[in-house]
Amino acid sequence: MKVSLTCYFPRLKRKAVGTRAAGDVFAGSFAASFVRERNLKSAIEFAIKAAAYSVTIKGAQSSIPGQKDLDQFLKERIK
Repeated sequence: MKVSLTCYFPRLKRKAVGTRAAGDVFAGSFAASFVRERNLKSAIEFAIKAAAYSVTIKGAQSSIPGQKDLDQFLKERIK
């Protein structure tokens, strides 16, 4: 038996100044969160937030957030 499930997650609208690492940030943040919490929904939501942060900074390596950077970004910009 094949089971199919579709879920939708809201995007975080941000003005993008660079998208070079957004996919890598999403994938890495998703993996780290899922391994840590074992919760698919939380991991996706965390990855969306991390990728939203990454597009606000130019460059690849410089746009990869540390936890402290991401916490500050979310505190200041996401309600």
